[in-house]
Amino acid sequence: MQKSTTHRRQTQSSRASHRASRTRARSVSVGTVAAHALRDLIDLGVSAGIRQDILTAAAGVTDADLRDPDARVPLTAEIALWQTLARHISDPEFGVQAGATHSLRTMGLLGYVARFSATLRGAFRRVQRYGRVFTEAVTVEMQERRREVVLAKGHPALGPGHELAESYRLAALLNLSRELTGVEVVPAEVTFTYPQPRRTTAYVRHFRCPLRFDTRVARIVFGKQDLDLPVAGADERLAGYLTKYAEQVLASLVHGETMRHKVRAATWSLLGDGPPSLVQIAGALRVPARTLQRRLAAEGTSLRREIDGLRKSMAIAVLRDRSIVIEDVAFLLGYSEASTFFRSFKRWTGTTPRRFRNRAA
Repeated sequence: MQKSTTHRRQTQSSRASHRASRTRARSVSVGTVAAHALRDLIDLGVSAGIRQDILTAAAGVTDADLRDPDARVPLTAEIALWQTLARHISDPEFGVQAGATHSLRTMGLLGYVARFSATLRGAFRRVQRYGRVFTEAVTVEMQERRREVVLAKGHPALGPGHELAESYRLAALLNLSRELTGVEVVPAEVTFTYPQPRRTTAYVRHFRCPLRFDTRVARIVFGKQDLDLPVAGADERLAGYLTKYAEQVLASLVHGETMRHKVRAATWSLLGDGPPSLVQIAGALRVPARTLQRRLAAEGTSLRREIDGLRKSMAIAVLRDRSIVIEDVAFLLGYSEASTFFRSFKRWTGTTPRRFRNRAA
């Protein structure tokens, strides 16, 4: 009986393992990363003496992919790059040293909108919400406790590239906090999921706080006072996006005295965090929520219809500028998933954003 039970448990465990493997394989195959995000990794490899053709071949991408602002490639391309870097780079501190030079400007519109946030906490929340626009290889999470904790969870399939990728990302996350605030932020603690490397001089120099290795999760623990720091100044490039399209498109939409015009103006100012709620719009306009609903109904419309109409108008305008990545258009309009924007755009126009852009060229 014992032997039969043991065999049955082993069989069940084996089946569960196969199911988990299939699930991981699917998650790798369906995940994507912006092709332009791979350029930084390739540049890192070249700076370490690796030939560029070796890196592009490992990722399975072409120069055309890397130049196309709208191209997305399978997540396996980024995983392969990290693994290739790890095989060629023996310096245990390379990831931290490289991450310490990471800049917001390499993150596309995601980086600019983070800079546009009022506080460091707000910037991290936007990175948490929209980070997948840049890459689905890692997620950033915030946990509200006595201290603010930011977790950076890497993809489980990284294999030999795990240590290099994790050290790079945590170092980059701290560097971004310093770039955003103009303050040399020092975390309360940083933890890593891999064993302590043989040399940690660069770790100590960059993080300047207690470090723990071989932990369950990779995280940076910030003090609340640090997360409350204001972001130092507005980014001119992002401000240019907002100003340009607000002036060109919204001029005909918000310059009016009707409630729907006022709602569209208020919606635009709040849209970066996702579609605003009735309470948020009412608060911005300083009217009771029920009054807002009644006045919109009297004008034959609703909040949902006005938000949808504004997004449609803005999408059509912004897509005509081919310098802006399509996924970033979705982000600018407050969509947490590019696929949701694609469905909405097809509902509005009967075609996809890419086809619309190609026809408008």
